[in-house]
Amino acid sequence: MSQELQPYTYRPLGHKEIRVLHLDPHIPGADLFGTIDHVPLQDPTFINASPPTLHHENPYEAISYSWGDNTATPCKLVIRTKNGNRTLPIRKNLAVMLEQFALPTETRALWIDAICIDQSDNKERENQVWLMPDIYRIARRVLVYLGPECDNSEAALDFVEHVAKYSEYLDESLCIPGRSGMSLAKAKGFVMPPVEDAKTWKAWRAFWRRPWFRRVWIIQEFVYATEISVFCGPRELKWIMLKMAAKAFVDCKALIYPGFKPLEGTRRMEEFRQAHEGAIAFLSVVEMRLRTLGAGCVGYFLLSIGEPSAAERELVREGIWRHELRGRNDMAFWERYESLTRQGILSARAQGEVFPYGQQDLLQLLVTTRNFRATLPVDRMFGLLGLASDVERGKLADSPFAPSYSEDHTVDIVSTRYAAALMRSGKFQQVLSMAGIHDGTRRPPDQWPRRFVDWFQQRFGSSGETQTNDSKVDEELRRFPSWVPDWISVKNAQTIVLPFCFEAALGKKGEDDDGEEGRDRTDNNTTRGQSRNMEPPLYNAALNTTANLTIDEANKKLTVQGRMFDSIATVLPGRLLLSPLWYEAVATRVITPYATGESTDEVIWKTMIANRGSSLERAPSEYGEEYAYIKKCDAGNMAIGVVSVALAAVCAVLAAVFAARPLISWDIWLAGSLCCATASFGYSDWWLLSPLVLAIRDFPKLSVVAGLFLVLRSAKRNLNTALRAVFELGPVSIMARWTMNHPAECAGYLKSWSLTATKYNLCLTLDRRVALVPLSAREGDGIVIFHGCAAPFVVRENGRGPSFRLVGEAYVHGVMEGQVMTDRRYKDEEFVLY
Repeated sequence: MSQELQPYTYRPLGHKEIRVLHLDPHIPGADLFGTIDHVPLQDPTFINASPPTLHHENPYEAISYSWGDNTATPCKLVIRTKNGNRTLPIRKNLAVMLEQFALPTETRALWIDAICIDQSDNKERENQVWLMPDIYRIARRVLVYLGPECDNSEAALDFVEHVAKYSEYLDESLCIPGRSGMSLAKAKGFVMPPVEDAKTWKAWRAFWRRPWFRRVWIIQEFVYATEISVFCGPRELKWIMLKMAAKAFVDCKALIYPGFKPLEGTRRMEEFRQAHEGAIAFLSVVEMRLRTLGAGCVGYFLLSIGEPSAAERELVREGIWRHELRGRNDMAFWERYESLTRQGILSARAQGEVFPYGQQDLLQLLVTTRNFRATLPVDRMFGLLGLASDVERGKLADSPFAPSYSEDHTVDIVSTRYAAALMRSGKFQQVLSMAGIHDGTRRPPDQWPRRFVDWFQQRFGSSGETQTNDSKVDEELRRFPSWVPDWISVKNAQTIVLPFCFEAALGKKGEDDDGEEGRDRTDNNTTRGQSRNMEPPLYNAALNTTANLTIDEANKKLTVQGRMFDSIATVLPGRLLLSPLWYEAVATRVITPYATGESTDEVIWKTMIANRGSSLERAPSEYGEEYAYIKKCDAGNMAIGVVSVALAAVCAVLAAVFAARPLISWDIWLAGSLCCATASFGYSDWWLLSPLVLAIRDFPKLSVVAGLFLVLRSAKRNLNTALRAVFELGPVSIMARWTMNHPAECAGYLKSWSLTATKYNLCLTLDRRVALVPLSAREGDGIVIFHGCAAPFVVRENGRGPSFRLVGEAYVHGVMEGQVMTDRRYKDEEFVLY
């Protein structure tokens, strides 16, 4: 009879009105029933009692969950209406969640986007998008549903709680290079599962791969929530505890790599990388929420620098942590801090204030959330509007950032509109630094050597997680103008490029006593600048020029002035993963002497890291010594490789000669002895010699077979040693060999190198310069400095008139401080970008 029910029809919503599902009590195995009511969205009333609370006129709980990529709706929710029961089809994962949250004897008021928003009405969806921050802020509580109990989640959650308890010891982000707090953690009771315990490690990684952690809509749902309860299956967790476990996982190599084998297949490797990505994503969301609670303000600072925790005292005393002023980061502190700030937070939420201590603008959010996913590509942008400081939600309808799900507003049109609006608002160079040609694939044209773990570029595996359709995204990207960033593709945290032009990379605040050098240079087209309280920017290729833009959105055309000063002569392959010895050997023939007067090795080591440290400061001189250590390691590996190749060749020749000789008695004895001796050179199988020598006279043919076997085995071993030595050239090999802790001799340089590795190629220019260029750059591309930009850009002739396509941002050693702008050989010209 229930199958004959008519489908539920949504009634239109009024102004600032939402729907609330009142879920009936549920008996396991029975159908789900409920009613849908329209209620006004009203701010709660703050009650200053003990403890302080909020009074809600229409209390409800909002659910934060992942839709999943299975769009089938095999389940149903029966909606009671005045005209009888109606049926609403729902997805399987939503039905499982409702069965869990339904109370046994009471009705439960819930807001669920898939049910409470008419998904077939684009206009309603657009209107509800800008209401969603208030929906989650006003909710009595937000229920975070990570998914059902599966993949041995109970064991995973036990280990999550265990890691959170010892998080301070396990977090290596504050450790001195080469040190770790793991031994102290174990001494205090931390139990590290052995690598052989595949069951626990698989459960741990499966937990962090759950799709909720990387769903873009959950950011505002989590940040705006006043009260949060986290559920994984029926088990409830504290979000602060999850934060502590995620922090340890992100920064502790011992938790990342157990069981990891670099030469295993892509799918196996994805289990490791995507788990790490999930923890990184969740940690970034938590940090946004902590900012709303005042983390980083004066009150937080004064409270956190009080009595250090016991773990901190031990880590400093043992010389594992640097002895410096830092805030506390243990779970007890955060629980205490949340209780102390509760009254002020509730009072602010009741008045609609969520970010009393500041918030990120839209461009910063687009950068920091590029590893989050959405079912629809445009939601990668729309899902951030409620969090951005430069988007007025009250005036969103008249804003260039207004969400639109109309078929006419394709992704390329929306992205172009966003990019143009951000450029006009003064963020020209920041937007341009994120852009570049879109060739319909995110795989760079030069495939990197198979020996390197593709921890950076692999797409997300097919394990059921929500992801943007790759083929659809590729089709959309082909319609993008080159000067509009790709904000719809999902990037992993390791692939996200920190642009040279981005404001965060332009130097740090400090004292500047030189009034002339410290004068304000900020203009209306760029946010970079210097004041008396600012150090000189790290890069300042265009000096104090101003970007004069002409943007034609209809024709997707950008016109800007700049200076073309060089072009690419050759691109060195390898994405900075090859040995510095090789790069230096190639570059020495071309760039010696260099225009800056620096030696070749100094030019190479500075260019490989864009002459910046891991904290975005100018690279310290000590990096030169660390770079020399890497070259020393490479030289040793090359020597081992040469010797091993020679030994393998000798063994192979002896095996061939030995197998082809007539089997006469004296020859057998001589060749067998020679094979045994050769096979045993540098080999550990000495125990095989005794029976073989004794068998030579009595069983000559057997000795031939055994000797031949040992020769070939020795040849294979020496060849493998040679290949391994060759493969272990360059910085990436040192990181691979020291997965648990990078050697102190080069830890600083490796950390800076990780910001550029796999993201750029090294190139030589026609004017004998060395540069970092985008992976899609090729011979003949021009290098330009646009007015108002701190770094150069690579451009390519468009082939249709005097116009260009933007390839991407570049670092050119020797021109990053304005040398081109003061050189009279180069003249300003107009560039039209499509």
